[in-house]
Amino acid sequence: MAAACLTCEIFTLFDAAQVSYGERAYTALWPSVKNAFDVFVGVSLCFYFLRMIATGNAAFSEGVFQFLIYAFCAQTISSTAFFNDWIVDPVRTFMFNGAQVLMTQASVAGFSGT
Repeated sequence: MAAACLTCEIFTLFDAAQVSYGERAYTALWPSVKNAFDVFVGVSLCFYFLRMIATGNAAFSEGVFQFLIYAFCAQTISSTAFFNDWIVDPVRTFMFNGAQVLMTQASVAGFSGT
C-alpha cells in the first residue's frame, strides 16, 4: 500500500486560497492602478507638449513613439495575465519552494535524530 501524502491536501487548500486571493487582489487594485497610470500618462504628455511649445521643436515622431509606448504599457497591465505572471506566480513559487525546503529540512532533522 502506497503511503499517503500527508501535506498534499493542505497545499491544495493553500493553492486554492491563493488563487482566490490573487483574483480578489486584482479586482480590488486594478481600478486604482489604472487611474494612477492614466494620470501619469496625462501629466507626461502635458509636459511633452509644453516642452514642445516652449522650445519650438516639434518632434512629432518622438511624440508618436512615446504614445505607442504608453498604449503598449496600458494594454499590458490591463490583462489579468500580466498580474498573474509578474506578481501572483512569483510569490506563489517562492512560497511553495520555501515550504518545500522547510518540510525537507524538518523531515531530515526528524529522521536523523537531531
